[in-house]
Amino acid sequence: MTRPRKHRVEETPKPASTTPADESPLTSGASDCADPLSPALAADADKARPGPGDTADSVPGGPAPIHTLLNHTAEKLSARSEGLIFYAIGRHEESGELFLKITGNQGGGLHSKEWIAMSAIDDVLRSLPADKPFKSSVMKRLFNGGSANNAGFLSAILRSDGLKLIQKADGNPMLHELVPDYLERLGSLTNELCTVTSTIE
Repeated sequence: MTRPRKHRVEETPKPASTTPADESPLTSGASDCADPLSPALAADADKARPGPGDTADSVPGGPAPIHTLLNHTAEKLSARSEGLIFYAIGRHEESGELFLKITGNQGGGLHSKEWIAMSAIDDVLRSLPADKPFKSSVMKRLFNGGSANNAGFLSAILRSDGLKLIQKADGNPMLHELVPDYLERLGSLTNELCTVTSTIE
C-alpha cells in the first residue's frame, strides 16, 4: 500500500541582519542616536585647548568643510612624557562621515594637523591580526605629513578614555591591541557623536 505523502511546510525565512557582526558600524548605516554623550567625551570640554579643529576646514580632495563636533584630550603613551595631546572630532558637511585630527601637543613636539577619516582608521585596525599586539607605527600610513610623532599621538588618542578603541597590550605599554568589544564600542561611539551639534555655525 502506498503511504500518503507528507506535505512539506515551508518556513518563512527570517530577515537577514542589516549589520553583520564583522561589518563596521561606520559603513553599515548605524543610525540610532538617542544615547547621551558619554561623560568621558564631555569631561574635558572646558579644559581642552582650542586648536585648528575649531574652524571649518576643507576636506582633502573636496570643497566641502569638516565641522568640529568637539575637542578632547589624551594622555601620552610614555609615563615619562609630560603634558597632554589635544584632538578634535569633526563631521563632513555633505557626507556626514566622521574625522579625527590632532590639534595640539602640550610640552612640545611637531605633528600633522590633517583630518583623518575614522573609516580609514577602522580599516587599518581591522586589517591587523586579531591575536597579535601591534606598534603605533601601523598608523603612519594614515598621514600625508611625515612627523615622527603622528603615529604615537594617534595611538594615544585611540587608547584614551574618550575613545577606548584600543588598549595596552600585556607586558609592554608601547604595544596595543583592539578592545575585546571593538565593534560594539565603535558603534556606540558613532551613535554618541550623532548627538553632538557642530561648534561651527
